[in-house]
Amino acid sequence: MKAYFGSEENGKPNAFVNMGTGLGLAIGYPFVGYLVVGHDWQTSFHVLGLINIVVGIPLVWAFVRMPAAAPEAKGPEPLDQVGRIVVGALKTRYLLLLTVMTAAFLAYLWGASSWLPAYLKEARGFSMRETGWLASLPPYATVFGVLVGGILIDRLPRRNVPLLFVVCSIGISASVMTAIQMVDPYAATYSLVAASLFWGLMSPAYPSTLQYCAQPELVASAFGVTNGVGSLVAGFMPAIMGWVISAVGGGEGGSAGAGFFAGFAALIGTQVIVMLCGLTLWARERHRASILPAP
Repeated sequence: MKAYFGSEENGKPNAFVNMGTGLGLAIGYPFVGYLVVGHDWQTSFHVLGLINIVVGIPLVWAFVRMPAAAPEAKGPEPLDQVGRIVVGALKTRYLLLLTVMTAAFLAYLWGASSWLPAYLKEARGFSMRETGWLASLPPYATVFGVLVGGILIDRLPRRNVPLLFVVCSIGISASVMTAIQMVDPYAATYSLVAASLFWGLMSPAYPSTLQYCAQPELVASAFGVTNGVGSLVAGFMPAIMGWVISAVGGGEGGSAGAGFFAGFAALIGTQVIVMLCGLTLWARERHRASILPAP
């Protein structure tokens, strides 16, 4: 990032990178749906693996490199230096708060993306082909939200960036709740599209905030801690949603629709955590600014 973008452009480069997640889901949902309907699910795995080999690896070889003007990379660091880097990363300002918020943030993405196709098909009654293209709408909204969020972050005062977590988490919660309450299946789908838009808006704020809080030479290590631990915790969200869906929908008098509604309601809990963390971060940054000497 530092090799290609100036230090004054913090939001936009993170936005461009994060757009890849939404684009992959947007293209992948209908494509995999087509493969499953036309062939079988095993074929979809084989085709996706082949695409990664034929397309993904050459793209990495062709484009993932430092620019010619960038300084040459240093050799391997001594073990004692590596230890100091790790210790320094663990001293990043608000590290625990950012890690908890990252876990809740990613939990929504992994939970929603894992169960969205099944929700549209089982709870809302769409066909497999309809499910494919409808499931691609939220990721497209995410891509748009990420782009707008990156531009917005560069225009906001640094102390107000945490408010983006608060506003967007409330927007996600309200959108998911609306989707659960809606009777019309298309209206419910569009509500989830709105939720994805809010998720995309705050997506660039996570790496941007971490880059702001960490020491410049320790950004990569700090990001590894927050994203690694956050991903590990968020990985349980699809299983938690599956348990809720099974418990509510499989019980006496239960239905598939009720189970999926309860499972998606669990996503609101992740956004409550994001909202509380965002408020705490905003309050701490305001307090820190009040006690620091003016530049």
